[in-house]
Amino acid sequence: MGLISPVGLNVPEAWAALVAGRSGIGRITLFDAGADHWRVKIAGEAWGFDPLNFMSAKEARRADRNVQFALAAAAEAVAQARLAIGDEALQLAHANTRWPFEADMGFEWWLWQHQPFVFAVWAVRRDADSAIKRELETAVTRSLGQNQKKFGEISQDASARLNIPAPKLEAYLKNFVYRLSAPEEEAIKTFRKLVDEHHLL
Repeated sequence: MGLISPVGLNVPEAWAALVAGRSGIGRITLFDAGADHWRVKIAGEAWGFDPLNFMSAKEARRADRNVQFALAAAAEAVAQARLAIGDEALQLAHANTRWPFEADMGFEWWLWQHQPFVFAVWAVRRDADSAIKRELETAVTRSLGQNQKKFGEISQDASARLNIPAPKLEAYLKNFVYRLSAPEEEAIKTFRKLVDEHHLL
């Protein structure tokens, strides 16, 4: 989370002020409100906000004050955010006591595109020898088949290390699609299209 407000220039400051019952209202300082035609003399300003604490002088000159607020709050939110992958993501999903908000990339992708989220793909160079391709495909298929039969054993072994019940781990492993089919292929095309449109690579 990120916050720029009259009661604090970050989330901890604002929360402490709210809990203490402190008001963020005071006499206006950003312009001369003393003239008679200004009926209101008080407001909730972002007291003490200095854009140079969050951006360069050049960026500050180019940005309206509301944009400065947005950039500063976004910087705080990014600093507090975390991307968890693999075992760490499993642990956080099972027993998260630190992060107030969670977003599962696969689920968010499905809500957005109504397509499966492809986490990983085994790939071989197109110019690789056809015999090598067949050998690799056979090896990957054999390994996948063997390990799919051992999900229970794998889950038991990992349960103590991850502090997650084995049945939950096994259900997680069984929920994956381990072979690309038409829906997964379409999802990859969609992902590539979005990457190109937004110049991400």
